[in-house]
Amino acid sequence: MNKISPLRIYKTLLDITWYSFIIFFTLFLIWNIFNLLANGHIGNSGLVTFPVKVELPQFDFGKLRNAYSFIEKEPATIMIELSKVKLNSLTDSFILTSLLATIIGFGLGLYQIKLLRDLLADVIAKQIFTSQNIKRLRLIGIIELLSIPIGCGLYLIFDYIIVNHSILDKSLSYVPDYWELFSSLPHALEYLIFAGIFSFGLKLKQEQDLTI
Repeated sequence: MNKISPLRIYKTLLDITWYSFIIFFTLFLIWNIFNLLANGHIGNSGLVTFPVKVELPQFDFGKLRNAYSFIEKEPATIMIELSKVKLNSLTDSFILTSLLATIIGFGLGLYQIKLLRDLLADVIAKQIFTSQNIKRLRLIGIIELLSIPIGCGLYLIFDYIIVNHSILDKSLSYVPDYWELFSSLPHALEYLIFAGIFSFGLKLKQEQDLTI
């Protein structure tokens, strides 16, 4: 009995993720079109949340302090989530920017999955050290790197919009997670290093072909 190659398992998982993304996005689009036609608004997205710090009134823990100790490091954080966006409010800067962030994140993630699917398909077909695979690895690494400045830019835009928004309370303070953004840096370096290894492998392969 032939063993199943781990690469084929990874390729299958990527295929499942790829088609799940497409199915989810299609169903989400159909559902929101239906909501827009029937109710005049887009349904609860749940895709983009915004952590915002708020000052809460002083709370007395009373008898709990006898058994527990509390450390108050910073104000509490609430999550703002887009919900029931009406058609006439789609021009709002906060909503437009949040939708833009969703589209950018979804698009880049889907494109990376496609690149990995194509890469594994070539590796399974024993077309490993090719210029196309090197390009794919570099593209994934560059996308991971670009996600950092893009994310920082969106964070700054959200901070400006929230502070100057006509409805949102000016006492709210946007608290983006910059550490989460920079967590993509090691992944970017990994893909770029693998691209270099594949490039070296292609060079050795070409030299070997010349000697035969």
